[in-house]
Amino acid sequence: MYVDLLQDPAIQELMARAETEGHRKTVMVIVEARFPTLVEEAQQVVSQLNSPSTLSWLGRMMASAPDEAKARWALKTFAS
Repeated sequence: MYVDLLQDPAIQELMARAETEGHRKTVMVIVEARFPTLVEEAQQVVSQLNSPSTLSWLGRMMASAPDEAKARWALKTFAS
């Protein structure tokens, strides 16, 4: 029964959305903690991204950015 639920397309879609939203929140927590002046810009970029792997990569870039200029550059790289 449980395995059947995991195969349900609607459940898979909900799980994918939850994963994406989790990555969005993670990126925003990092930005809020490290670069509060970039929160608004980051929110605009993050809201446009739908790929968990892309969001994860952006999170890594925000976490490892040595300064605000590099963080801003990373955000612009991902802006569509």
